[in-house]
Amino acid sequence: MKKNKDKEITIADLIPDMKKDIREIQKEQSEVKFYDRLLDENIDDLSKLIGRKLTRDEKKKVFRIVDRYSPKYSDGDIIDYFPFDLAWRIYKILKKNDFDEGCLKSRYLSEDVFEIAKENDLSLAEAEELHEFIEENDYKDAFKAYEAWKSEH
Repeated sequence: MKKNKDKEITIADLIPDMKKDIREIQKEQSEVKFYDRLLDENIDDLSKLIGRKLTRDEKKKVFRIVDRYSPKYSDGDIIDYFPFDLAWRIYKILKKNDFDEGCLKSRYLSEDVFEIAKENDLSLAEAEELHEFIEENDYKDAFKAYEAWKSEH
């Protein structure tokens, strides 16, 4: 009986695939640079609009707001960026209302309620409603309470 001999793979066989991979990587790097430049330009424009440079923390929070409110494709990729000037307005409103970690931690004794509110982007009113829901229904597990509360809303 004749034994089948597997064809050996050579470097020449791999080169077309490697070239294709390199082109894809270069394309991705080019896209990343483009979007980085676009984000930097938007931050620069926002800085000019407000008359000063944004702090690192302000930039981070504005980027989060832009990411949250930007329309997205079903795969999660952003279709178009939410306007940075509107993101700045939202940031100022949230800051003015002291909706930050310190506010939530001081208002709620439960770290779990704080974590739920933070992770699920609950408004201050929603966090307060959840807190009341937990107390009114004598929940011991805040996460189970959140699921029950969420199903009612």
